[in-house]
Amino acid sequence: MRKYYAFLLFLSFFFQNLCAKQITLEEAFGLANRFFASVTSDRGSNTRTTSSVLTLAYTSVIPADSKDTRAVSSLGLPTYYVFNADNNRGFVIVAADDRARSILAYSLTGSFGLENQPLQVRQWLSGYDIEIARLSEVSSVPEIAGMVSPYAGDITTRTMTTSVVEPLLGDIVWNQDTPFNNECPFDKNYSMTAPVGCVATAAAQIMKYYNYPLKGKGTKTYTCKILNKRLSVDFSNTTYDWVNMLSDYNGKYSEAQAKAAAILSYHVGVSCNMDYSVEGSGATAKDIATGLKNYFSYDNNLEYIERTHFNESDWSDFLKAELNEKRPILYFGEGPSGGHAFVCDGYDVNGFFHFNWGWGGISNGYYQISALEPQDLGIGSGMGAYNHYQAILIGIQPPNESSTHLARVQLNGTFNMQETETAREGTNKATIGFFNYGLQSFTGEVILGLYKDETLLTVLSSTAVTKLSPLGGGTKGFTFDEFSIPSSIENGTYRLLVAQKENGVSNYTIMLTPVNYPNYHIVEVTDNKVSYVKPEFEPLLSMVKKPEIISMKLYKGRKATFRVTVKNDGEEFYSYMGILLQKKSLDEEKERQYVGMFPTRIPKGATRTFEYSTDAIEVSPGDYDVVVVCDVDNAWSNRWWDAIGPNEFKVTDATILDEPADPVYKLWSSVTAVAQDGSNNIYPNSNIVVTSKIKNSGGYGDGSFALIFFTDQNQVVGNSNVVELSLEKNETKEIQIVHRLTYPVGQYGVLLASVDGQYADALLPEFLNRTTFRIIQDTGIEETVVEMSVLSCYKDQDILCLEADCEIETVKMIDVSGRVVRSVSVTGDKTEIQIGDLPSGLYMIQAGTTQGIRHCKWMKK
Repeated sequence: MRKYYAFLLFLSFFFQNLCAKQITLEEAFGLANRFFASVTSDRGSNTRTTSSVLTLAYTSVIPADSKDTRAVSSLGLPTYYVFNADNNRGFVIVAADDRARSILAYSLTGSFGLENQPLQVRQWLSGYDIEIARLSEVSSVPEIAGMVSPYAGDITTRTMTTSVVEPLLGDIVWNQDTPFNNECPFDKNYSMTAPVGCVATAAAQIMKYYNYPLKGKGTKTYTCKILNKRLSVDFSNTTYDWVNMLSDYNGKYSEAQAKAAAILSYHVGVSCNMDYSVEGSGATAKDIATGLKNYFSYDNNLEYIERTHFNESDWSDFLKAELNEKRPILYFGEGPSGGHAFVCDGYDVNGFFHFNWGWGGISNGYYQISALEPQDLGIGSGMGAYNHYQAILIGIQPPNESSTHLARVQLNGTFNMQETETAREGTNKATIGFFNYGLQSFTGEVILGLYKDETLLTVLSSTAVTKLSPLGGGTKGFTFDEFSIPSSIENGTYRLLVAQKENGVSNYTIMLTPVNYPNYHIVEVTDNKVSYVKPEFEPLLSMVKKPEIISMKLYKGRKATFRVTVKNDGEEFYSYMGILLQKKSLDEEKERQYVGMFPTRIPKGATRTFEYSTDAIEVSPGDYDVVVVCDVDNAWSNRWWDAIGPNEFKVTDATILDEPADPVYKLWSSVTAVAQDGSNNIYPNSNIVVTSKIKNSGGYGDGSFALIFFTDQNQVVGNSNVVELSLEKNETKEIQIVHRLTYPVGQYGVLLASVDGQYADALLPEFLNRTTFRIIQDTGIEETVVEMSVLSCYKDQDILCLEADCEIETVKMIDVSGRVVRSVSVTGDKTEIQIGDLPSGLYMIQAGTTQGIRHCKWMKK
């Protein structure tokens, strides 16, 4: 049995919990039209000349035969509506509940057809049905304003922005594999060339946006640690071939075009000390910033900014300001299994930001900045969900004489006063910690100032700072000694703030604290005294409903997933949160296991839904309380975690079963591979749908499965994302994996593998587990005909010709929404249908014949 290395990891799906207050089809139609008008207007050079006409494509309802006993009162009620725009110009999905996010998802291209969606997407959408059914039994649920999908947003409550920035990178969709990694070092451990690395790919795409520089400067030599290879580049002797660099390499390209992109990608990697490996090539933000300036002559004032000191609203404004200057942003984020670097290059009228993930176009689109959770993942993606430790590089541009530098010296927490009250002329002390979070050394002044609103009234104390080191230089315990409030200050309420000013700069800049802390004290001045009050600055978290157990059953030694929905009525929460499993017993020392406990962000006034998972339940079998716990101090501390209430939503009862025998997975049907429209016409940069059935003849298993792709020479070229599938003993289930193909035209094979960690074993029996397919070049023909069995169809100008192997009696053409668009009676084994006025899309053709029903599919492009 051959083992395969799986260098792409898990794909996670997040469901949103909705409420049961219905909105009508007419109301949904109005919401859809207003939303679509807002996102398709004022779009710069891509302004649409005509408005889109929306039509209902699909209505999802809770089926009358639902097996969820909690859904009785909701049977037959709508859960969401899907509206398609005409001429294949996109779609919008609207929730049938006005206390949820109105807009669940949208696209400005293509159309929506449920039957054409992959199994995972259908499951994602079915989550809405289930959650509405369950919540319909809850008498009162607070308004949910949290994320429901990567494209979620509520146009009924959100303030619209007055401008947009179209994606600056346009059609630039580079990747980390062939041809971009053709110049990268060879990893002999896996007999493969290492990928470019996400940092280098993101930076190279931005450089392609500018087509700069013409030549590099300097030389660099370093040792790649993982491969233990000495790498060297003479940038000064390289002229970058921008003319031959394509924006999109998913189709045909010449050797010269491949080489141009490969050289740039490799040089960017070397410039930032890329540590190459097939397991994932990595580099730091500091190193890529240095590389851009030192070897590619980019502007010296590019800067590194961490999100730590910005709440969601301020961070959003910060990004927009940079994008308004037409500068793409190199963005960093981390998730449960690691980090990723990508590009933020635009925003829309609703405040969604456009992200280019560096995966050849996969998942590029509009996202909320606290919900960076692309559905389809690419090379080096880990599990996705890059919502933590976010940071950016801004000011990336060719040298600009008008660019300025703003020092990034910030507080590392709130500051403390020696006294909370003094006499009117009395003195006090303040102790602070401050650090240089920027890329440039800081020399200047740090002050303690008295402010009225945003105006500095007087400097109470100051200190000179010399050569504060970049990215971490600072102090944790500096004290402003013996200051007092001048007699010239009138009685009133003021703010005490810390500010900095770099040498050569005119104005002071107020220093920020991490979002968990206030950056000021309130100062009350009276005739007789001065009081110093630290403001209340705490989150106020509450559960919207009880913790949910997503796993089918809980077994010792098996995976488990829990979903929680938390509302924050206080200041922004950004610290540890997760699940506690605590055994029900009378013992003083309870048996416990924590699940998740990773940094979680809930902005002020927001509701967020999260999933926490463990690879194995470690506690003994028995009855348990499932509760959500967090760092109650909101201080990035693990010294004390406590449960989140209220009491009626605090605890979910759970039973952990005995550890089952090991699962034994076998294929129960042949592996099949087709294009997403069901045909065999598989093109570069299109989706392939691979389907099979798996049987588990062992104990309960929560399996992980992925596709392995190989050439006709049996050389592995990649793998899909990992899909999880739970199977009881002797249970058989269908598995369907959809994967975006970024390989060149040619013959390929695919097999289905069971994934354990970073390794994969091909499923048995072998004769069921290999199928081949061919990637063909798209000829650009306006319509594509798919031939199926004994009913064939072909196009002749505006006429679709049908032919069967027997007498045809009736013919129906059905679009993706299930609507019959043509219905004719026929005599004979041939017929013709007028199709000139039909919109683009996929159609099912159903012919009633003397020998039964015949089908074929036809795609009009």
